[in-house]
Amino acid sequence: MTTRELSEHIRALIKRHEGLRLKPYRDTGGVWTVGYGHNLEATGEPIPDQISEREAEDLLERDLAKATLNCEFFIRGYDALDPVRKAVLVDMCFNMGLGSAESGKGLLSFRNTLALLAEGQYERAAENMLVSRWAEQVGDRAVEDARMISTGLWPEWIVSLMPSEPEPEPMPIPERKSTWGDAMLAVIHWCSRFFKPRA
Repeated sequence: MTTRELSEHIRALIKRHEGLRLKPYRDTGGVWTVGYGHNLEATGEPIPDQISEREAEDLLERDLAKATLNCEFFIRGYDALDPVRKAVLVDMCFNMGLGSAESGKGLLSFRNTLALLAEGQYERAAENMLVSRWAEQVGDRAVEDARMISTGLWPEWIVSLMPSEPEPEPMPIPERKSTWGDAMLAVIHWCSRFFKPRA
């Protein structure tokens, strides 16, 4: 999977999990949010009355790029993970921020989960995710993310979005060109009709 394809899949995952709301609202943590889960308080932005879909897409691209870079630079073993599990970490980072282990907030506060992921203990990492406070807040999002961590498989609805690869066209059979030898065989065959072998 290319980097661009992975970004498209993560974008689809985040859009499904966050939903689009053009008017500001308070999320499950009481934070002022708008668009596709854009945190207005994190950067001290003024709370608008409403934004356009274009503005929501721009905010999504900015937040997605930030979450991806945070995972690449701060999550141990991220580069070694398969695309599906990378997508989950970016989705979690997008949702709760990078945070820190000391603050008990954000993706870095999932110390045991991240350690298990780095060790390849995916089922145990998924179990840890589901007993967190974050899982209580986001519900189905945590269930889907945990399933992806455990199995390493994209959800069915994302698979249906993937463009199917076209069937390869059969290789054409090259035409056999007549050679000088073919011409001689044809002449011999023609002449044999006039000469009968002796008894």
